[in-house]
Amino acid sequence: FWFAFLDDTIPPQSTVQYHQCRQCSIIDNTTKMNALSTATKFLTRRATTSGTAIRSVTTLQETLASQLTAKQTQLATLKKEHGSKVIGQVTIDQLIGGARGVKCMLWETSNLDPEEGIRFRGLTIPECQQVLPTYSGKAGDGEPLLESLIWLLLTSEVPTKEQVDTLTAELHQRASKLPSHVIPLINSLPKDMHPMTQFSIGLNAAQTGSEFAKAY
Repeated sequence: FWFAFLDDTIPPQSTVQYHQCRQCSIIDNTTKMNALSTATKFLTRRATTSGTAIRSVTTLQETLASQLTAKQTQLATLKKEHGSKVIGQVTIDQLIGGARGVKCMLWETSNLDPEEGIRFRGLTIPECQQVLPTYSGKAGDGEPLLESLIWLLLTSEVPTKEQVDTLTAELHQRASKLPSHVIPLINSLPKDMHPMTQFSIGLNAAQTGSEFAKAY
């Protein structure tokens, strides 16, 4: 997802990031909950042309591009300072059990705790409902927009309604470029098929128009 949205023309800027590490507590815990503190963080530019005020909202591509340099630096520092550290051991039971409980991955988007439940970028579901934009534009007024959760997962920042609207418009524009066989395929699926199964089929069918496939 990171590289699908990057625009090389956007100058990199530093931003607050955090890492959540399954293996250990190496990562600085003081930055773990910065998603809440950056809930209103976004870049707004105003210019005047012919006496008219023009407001430009930061897009998802610009937000990701501004974070890239800091992200690369953080990972490089983590590897340099802690790359040789041992984080655990693997038992035969874990091997037979499908690697359950094996500490072998660093990730950021979510954390599923058996007691507390799931967190998205450090936010619980109720917290997401409180701070993420809704259809009305007012946080807490209904369920969060899907695009607002996508923004949160990709950037670790809570977007504004205007930022979410730019992502919605872009996704709608991209939908018009789907390969011609995708929509008829989805429409031909049984109506009682699980939505995630339909989603997986549609996503895989769109591979023929994949920019990544062309790059390879």
